[in-house]
Amino acid sequence: MKKGAVVVLFILLIPSVLGATIHGVVYDLDLEQIPEVIITVNTVPEQTYVSKDGTYSFELPPGNYTLRAHVLDNEELRVEEEIHIQDEGDYYVDLIVLPDTSPEEEILDEDVMVEGIDEETQTTSYWIPALLGIAVIAGIIAVAISARRIPKRKTALDQDLADQILSLLKEQQGRTTQKEIRKHFPVSEAKISLVLSELEAKGMIEKVKKGKGNIIVLKN
Repeated sequence: MKKGAVVVLFILLIPSVLGATIHGVVYDLDLEQIPEVIITVNTVPEQTYVSKDGTYSFELPPGNYTLRAHVLDNEELRVEEEIHIQDEGDYYVDLIVLPDTSPEEEILDEDVMVEGIDEETQTTSYWIPALLGIAVIAGIIAVAISARRIPKRKTALDQDLADQILSLLKEQQGRTTQKEIRKHFPVSEAKISLVLSELEAKGMIEKVKKGKGNIIVLKN
């Protein structure tokens, strides 16, 4: 009787010992099944499953576990998955391997220092270009705002002076020098030049460069 009771008790305990069945398939990023992968689970002792077709299966009691898988000929393609088993039963956990980015993450986490330059100098060197850029942008904006606020000057032709210059040209048979025109009118040389430029722009005269001066020719 005692032996029979022990056998019955053992049979009753088997499900609680076996717990759950965890199985699945290991895929790549294109969701293609990967052949020749190694899958491990951190039981005590650790279980390892070498799969030729990417499928795997483990019998695990309730608890928390970490499933790991990597491609046999490329350990950089790996995946890690945390699983929590509460009840008995079949559980499907498919895995997708990804490139191992831990070296890049370590580089990003490191404080990059240039030899011979202390941290304070490096920080300052980062700020200087940024401040210069901000100053340049602020200057451009200020100039643009000022340009919009300042009304454009309109150069109005002094019609009386223009008529007098045209009359003088007619008296001089249609041509004279700019210096000669300056002698006839008690105004500044700059004003004479401005009126002549306006008349030339309107096609009424032509300025011909000769030596250090200009010859003014009346157009028909």
